[in-house]
Amino acid sequence: MSKERKVIELNPPSYKGTHERIISQGHECEYCHGNGWFWGRDANWEGVKVTCPVCLGDKQMKAIVEITWLPNGSKIIK
Repeated sequence: MSKERKVIELNPPSYKGTHERIISQGHECEYCHGNGWFWGRDANWEGVKVTCPVCLGDKQMKAIVEITWLPNGSKIIK
């Protein structure tokens, strides 16, 4: 199956800002395969729909990528 790939091209800012935030939305949840739920079993072993614990039933996920720009000689901040 084909997958969509998104590439982030990194270019240092031409202004004094040192932080960037990129938000990418609409990624299908890999845990439930975009269903928002999966089949589980209750106490009587009956099939029941269980809300996905990863996307919480939303079917899609978003990624928030934060970038901090520092001079090469700077110590890494954790």
